[in-house]
Amino acid sequence: MGTEDPVTDTRALHPVRPLTSALPVLMTALVSLSLLSPASARQAAPGSVLTSESRGTVALADVTPQIGKLYSRSGMPAPKYAVERHRLTVRSTDERGQAVTVRALLYVPVLRAGVSAPLYVMGPGTTGLADACAPTREDAARDNWGNYEAHMLSYAAQGFAGILPDWANFDDPSQVQPYFVAASEGRIMLDAARAARTFLGARLSEGTYLAGFSQGGHAAFSAADLVASYAPELRIRGVIGYAPAMDVMTLFRERPALGPYLAQSYAAYYGVDPAKIIAPRWLGKLDREAGGMCVTDVYNHYPNDARAIYRPEFEAALKSGSVASLDPHLARLLRRNAPGFNPAGRSIPALVVTGLTDPIVTGDAQLTFMRKSCAFGRAVVQRGYADANHFQARQFGFRDTLTWMRDLEAGLAAPTSCLDAKYAMPSRTAKKPQQGTTVFVNKKR
Repeated sequence: MGTEDPVTDTRALHPVRPLTSALPVLMTALVSLSLLSPASARQAAPGSVLTSESRGTVALADVTPQIGKLYSRSGMPAPKYAVERHRLTVRSTDERGQAVTVRALLYVPVLRAGVSAPLYVMGPGTTGLADACAPTREDAARDNWGNYEAHMLSYAAQGFAGILPDWANFDDPSQVQPYFVAASEGRIMLDAARAARTFLGARLSEGTYLAGFSQGGHAAFSAADLVASYAPELRIRGVIGYAPAMDVMTLFRERPALGPYLAQSYAAYYGVDPAKIIAPRWLGKLDREAGGMCVTDVYNHYPNDARAIYRPEFEAALKSGSVASLDPHLARLLRRNAPGFNPAGRSIPALVVTGLTDPIVTGDAQLTFMRKSCAFGRAVVQRGYADANHFQARQFGFRDTLTWMRDLEAGLAAPTSCLDAKYAMPSRTAKKPQQGTTVFVNKKR
């Protein structure tokens, strides 16, 4: 099934109106929205498209040259479609109901007339807190945070329309990104889906997939938790986590170099005292350094050593699992921001893609999330890839992700790795790099 056109079955299941009939209404709405005053824009409904700008079309012959480097180690299926690109600004909200405006990049496969595409909403990983670090501003040739342009082109060229949003506050120098704040991330993911549907209309089929890399995986599962209450009109067929960082406490412990980002964001958003977390050596420059450096600079600046980054009391509490005794308020926030377990989202199946050499969100951390997900009752599959690290998990999992989504689009029952689970990571040399091995063994799959 991995070689079939992903929209063939959905065309039969979801008849579509000719695009030409929707264009006049759609363009009128877009022009009106683009002329809204700032006050009117704030009053627009969540998911509204406030402005749009064409970024041109990538011809089919030009797709491989633009994405080939991203897949140089993992290989990739041949692209099938040219891809239209657009830049949108989108209305969203925070959990307090306050208006938020974010930028998003939209990628649309050029399909034959009358055929609609499923929607793939992609949450980017950590890029930084400063405005200059917005994922939609990435220049991968200069500073590669994830090469999201190539990632999104690769899925659109396989027949999935895709949208990649920024997180909140990247266009507001007075505010800090709500980094690893689940309720903020999840709303933006869902409003990005709404915006894509507003903009594309009948060019999209009914199914929507929530996906994300690292921090973006946290966001994707946050959106799955919120969809029933926040955007019940969306038909979410599945959620995908590429090396997802699902537990903030674990991230503090396993990746101390990102601790200053977390401390800076939680201080600005929740009023957490960063002096209880960050060692005095770094504390005085936290606003300028953590608040101003994009992720590649942060990795070069801060040592990945908990004893060097954190206050001794916080480092000891992380190590012993006693943060609740040291700072009950912070412990409550960390629990609040561990998504994926709202019963309202349990029926949404999931795929977790794991690089077995990941030093940032370790295999053990992802395995813990899998165990909890199985106990929770979600239909979830985990795929592990030998020799793939944190930044390569998406590429090594490309084929398996396409197959998983296409199977769900075809109406097949969601698979699970939880049946006959062994709860053990496979040998790192068990499979060829491009072949995913099921971490949780399922004899029926």
